[in-house]
Amino acid sequence: MKTDSADSFFIENKDRLIEFGNMFVEKLTDKELIDKLAEKDLEKLARVFRLVFDRLDQAGKTDSSVLNQLVEAVREID
Repeated sequence: MKTDSADSFFIENKDRLIEFGNMFVEKLTDKELIDKLAEKDLEKLARVFRLVFDRLDQAGKTDSSVLNQLVEAVREID
């Protein structure tokens, strides 16, 4: 069984990971899908958004004051 380093894995699968990221973003902006998830499990939806905002914050992409407010609001959800 071949084991790859994390670096080589990400390099070899870059296109598929980008495709997954694009699909994930599309799903996050699909109002009907978000409505269904909110009706089914609001806590799970909140965790997804918290994860996304945490990653954005770690990446330093929270220049917008509105986004900063959303990040802070999501952090308060436990």
